[in-house]
Amino acid sequence: MSRGAAAPEDAPSYGIGDRFERIFVVAFSIGGIAFHAVAALGFAEDGGAVSPLWALAAAVLVLPAPLVTLIVATRGSLGAVRIVLRAHVVLFAVVVLALVPAVPRGSGSAVTSWLIDAVPVAMTAAAVAFPARVVPLAVAAVCLLLFGVRAATSGSPVVAIEEAIDMAMVGTVFAGLAQAILGAGRSLERATRESVLSAARAAGRSGRRSERIRVGALVHDEILSFLLNVERISQSAELSRSAARVALAHLAELRLTDPSGPTPSRAVLTAGEFVRAAGVRVTEAAPLATISTRVESGATAVPSPVADALIDATVQAARNAVQHARSAEGAPAAVRASIVVDDRGLSIEVSDDGGGFVVAAVPHDRMGLTTSILARVAQIAGATAQIAAEAGTVVRLEWRR
Repeated sequence: MSRGAAAPEDAPSYGIGDRFERIFVVAFSIGGIAFHAVAALGFAEDGGAVSPLWALAAAVLVLPAPLVTLIVATRGSLGAVRIVLRAHVVLFAVVVLALVPAVPRGSGSAVTSWLIDAVPVAMTAAAVAFPARVVPLAVAAVCLLLFGVRAATSGSPVVAIEEAIDMAMVGTVFAGLAQAILGAGRSLERATRESVLSAARAAGRSGRRSERIRVGALVHDEILSFLLNVERISQSAELSRSAARVALAHLAELRLTDPSGPTPSRAVLTAGEFVRAAGVRVTEAAPLATISTRVESGATAVPSPVADALIDATVQAARNAVQHARSAEGAPAAVRASIVVDDRGLSIEVSDDGGGFVVAAVPHDRMGLTTSILARVAQIAGATAQIAAEAGTVVRLEWRR
């Protein structure tokens, strides 16, 4: 039968088309058993003039074909099913042709009238067993076979023509139904394969983008920030030693934790665990910051990926405030952090009383805002980040479950 457009050899198969075909063949076999039973009863009633040798051959080779197909369809492979169906069509044609010498001349049209009940089974078997482009030829060949045999055995070409035309219509319906059902299975298989591959490609692109953002944030948070500090304090040996100690502490932290984030060992953090983890990290980044926390009754748990992204973004906001925020007199600005977790999610606010800045004027190569805060938070479903910097700087992070 037709397999449609050939899929790549390494393309995944989900068995949808095969299941459609197997179900259809089982239904066809059950119907074929009924059709052959009706044909056998008609032969027993009207086919007494047919040669007993032919009757024995038909009973052995053709009559049980639907039952054999049913057994193979429920126990064997579809390849074996197609072989059985092709054998059925070929044996049917041979046995029907052999009917011409097996019927005595002048026996009348009733002697082979039961043949009409067996023809639709052979046509449907051909529709399943052979490629779609061959099916119309197979239906036409069976109709011509019926016409030739009935014309030769009944002595009435007019009756043979009428029956052949009737069988052409019936066969077209049966074959069309078979091709429609099997084609639907193949189309669903292709659509499923394309959908899965499309989703995999989209996930791959999203994963690569997330990884670029994570690496970019890591580069900014841990490397560029340290290099900028070293450049600023390179004239002071004491400050250089202090910066080195901080860098070593960061390296030790990275060795002790999974690279995917600060909370790798837990899938979900309780509200209290999240608040404590965030407080510790913010204190490391801004030792003089004022931190306020509130965990309301029924506060939701926080998934580890959400906790990782928001804590890292909060730490970067606190770092930015410590490094860049200055009062009008040039003194370091006061930094405040507020963390609230309730039953809807969490909100974090990092602010300073510095002079602020113009967000649009920040160069594109400064990744603290775009990568370490905004892009990092954008990767989390339900999370938002806002930055206000007109008078002082306020970074608001939210996550709603």
